Amino acid sequence: MSLRDLKDENRVVIWPSYFLSPSRSKGRRIPKLPYKISVDDIIIASKNLNLDPILIKNKRYPKNKKIDFIIAVKKMKSKNYTIKLIFNEIINKYKKQF
Repeated sequence: MSLRDLKDENRVVIWPSYFLSPSRSKGRRIPKLPYKISVDDIIIASKNLNLDPILIKNKRYPKNKKIDFIIAVKKMKSKNYTIKLIFNEIINKYKKQF
């Protein structure tokens, strides 16, 4: 599956670096979290929002070559809006735990 195929299905690519990178220059798009999250947290949050996440392997993030997969989710309004929805879902999950 290519990234162009995802556009036809009205999906956006969510790189784990958007959430896991230590700095914005390395790809983080959300505020830094006071706790560590994992890729599983991103996938679970996407499932809770009914975004139908698909994990696609062998795709490398340009700024961080260690990450070799992407998560494709349904697009809500825009890519940035979708990222913020996932971020808020993760934060709400951790707030409930403490």
